[in-house]
Amino acid sequence: MHHVTRTGAPRRLLAGALLVAASLALPSCASLDAVNNYPTVPEFCSSGDTKAACKDLPLVAEQVRQSAADANTLKKSIHAELLASSAADVATFGLAAALGVKLVHGNTLTNGAKNLAYAAGTSYVAGALFFPRSTEQAQLGARTALTCVAARGNDLLGAYSTQQAQLVAAWDQVKALPKDCQSQPQFAAMIGAHDAAQAALHSVQGAHVSLAQLLFRARLAAHDSLQAQLEAQRPNPQAYLAAGNSALTTAGSLASAGTPATAGGGQPLQSVTMLSDVPVGACESGHLKTIGMLQSTFEGAKHTLDETVNGVADAGKDCVAATPTLVAPLSVLPTTVALHAGENGTVVAISGGRPPLRADWVGELPKETEAKISWLVADQRLLVYAPGSAAGGKSYTLRIQDSAARPASLDIPVTTAK
Repeated sequence: MHHVTRTGAPRRLLAGALLVAASLALPSCASLDAVNNYPTVPEFCSSGDTKAACKDLPLVAEQVRQSAADANTLKKSIHAELLASSAADVATFGLAAALGVKLVHGNTLTNGAKNLAYAAGTSYVAGALFFPRSTEQAQLGARTALTCVAARGNDLLGAYSTQQAQLVAAWDQVKALPKDCQSQPQFAAMIGAHDAAQAALHSVQGAHVSLAQLLFRARLAAHDSLQAQLEAQRPNPQAYLAAGNSALTTAGSLASAGTPATAGGGQPLQSVTMLSDVPVGACESGHLKTIGMLQSTFEGAKHTLDETVNGVADAGKDCVAATPTLVAPLSVLPTTVALHAGENGTVVAISGGRPPLRADWVGELPKETEAKISWLVADQRLLVYAPGSAAGGKSYTLRIQDSAARPASLDIPVTTAK
């Protein structure tokens, strides 16, 4: 009866060991599966691609490819790290389980049991010393940052190609409008929106070297951040000595417990003054609707290009933090200001935009005796006031501007009265 009890205990311990081994293996498998299924960066400009952005912005496309390659390299590193740390965990558990079986079966702490305890303690400490979980987290953060950088570059490439194609198609519609439409105020506003969109498109092409450098710096920041974290947790010589002592302590603990540009080449579009072959006829209401739609198209193209350029400019900050900063549109209240000489003035509340903000007079500048501005709360509250000697009937324009790569601005009409 005594022999059966001693034989059954190791079997029960072995069954428990298998269950615990499974509990160790499953999380590791889940982590590996999550790494293997992490989203990959699409290649917007593949080899020989003829899209406008791929020809006009080659350095941006190269930075996207490099960021994607860096992210993939980190994925392989994380995979290897997970395998190594899982192997250390399983080895530690296996040795500790073997120690438990030997103790239960033999009821004495023999030399063999002591050796198993020391081996288990060494394996445990080695796993904690050379494969810390913080390394995996640092690598995952760097991979997320690099994927974000590549995505910002892809956004710019996609916006450039899409908006260039839309501008070409929209210009064909402009040329199809009757000649009489050119005398309409809406037509002039639409042409102004077109020129602004075209200027934004060409400025992206002209600045593509600088934009590529911004993406490179964002990549570099992601690598520097990872390197700093890895260096911070790298064991020093004292750590190795401490680990040896820790291994003996852990082994004793285990033993005593007994259980363990161009779709056409980047050529500029024709300006309104160069339109010659346009249909002759009256400008009807349907044509005016088309003009309004085209103006919206041109304004949307400029907005999209400006936003993607700002996204690239902010990549170094947003992507490395892995929490992109969403910037609200710039807005002010009130939108117009009437000043009365000698009174306390008007407080303008500002929200949105990328700080720091600036406030400047544009156009005709007021004298110091007419109108003044001062910040009450930087980037949030602005006081506009007129000194007591100010004359009435004056009109000025105050411009609020943010510090984005493509600045957003709002103009506030300011008038003075006695």
